[in-house]
Amino acid sequence: MRHFEVLVIGSGAAGQTVAAACATGGKSVAVVDRLPFGGTCALRGCVPKKVLYTGAETLARVGMLTGKGVGGSCAVDWPALMAFKRSYTEPVPAQMQNWMRKAGIVTMSGTARFSSANSVVVGDTTIEAEAIVIATGAYPMPLGIEGEEAIVTSTDFLDLDEMPARVAFVGGGLISFELGAIAHRAGAKVTILHRSAQVLAGFDPELSNQLANRYRSLGIEVRTDTPVEA
Repeated sequence: MRHFEVLVIGSGAAGQTVAAACATGGKSVAVVDRLPFGGTCALRGCVPKKVLYTGAETLARVGMLTGKGVGGSCAVDWPALMAFKRSYTEPVPAQMQNWMRKAGIVTMSGTARFSSANSVVVGDTTIEAEAIVIATGAYPMPLGIEGEEAIVTSTDFLDLDEMPARVAFVGGGLISFELGAIAHRAGAKVTILHRSAQVLAGFDPELSNQLANRYRSLGIEVRTDTPVEA
């Protein structure tokens, strides 16, 4: 049995913020995560996406400036770009745990399962805490369609060893548009399938439609009113 004043489940941006603030305030703090420490943004989201997007964006800029003072040709070397991405992400878990330990925060790896309102079990260890903060983030919504087990997530995409010749994105939201642009510049034939008439819900419809049309002009197929059934 171990006891802490604050236990944080999840080591992403939210969990880091809570743990750091509580430790700075003099609380005894532990952080547990079943995945490598660092969270979605650093390992499976913002940072790897930006590294890959930089390669795609560079290729696009060269294309726009060809004949305007820029010559030659270039292409995305996906395995090399992925290796460059991993040079950013692979050191993160150890760096994150070292930072937490230096701040006096205890780190634990494993799945936390509640055994009472103020205790969890991680492996063979029971942990009691006066406050337990759940900062586990989100996960992709199940589609409930036949063959769903064959679909990969954005996490899988951001760690592909090879870029497939064709990629279809289910859903016309921000992540599909971002990753679709990367896949297109990496040489894949890209299709975005959206179940309703308006892509990029939550953004200005006029601008969203302009972006969708721009994608179409680049050869990215954007289909609206197209629910995926299997």
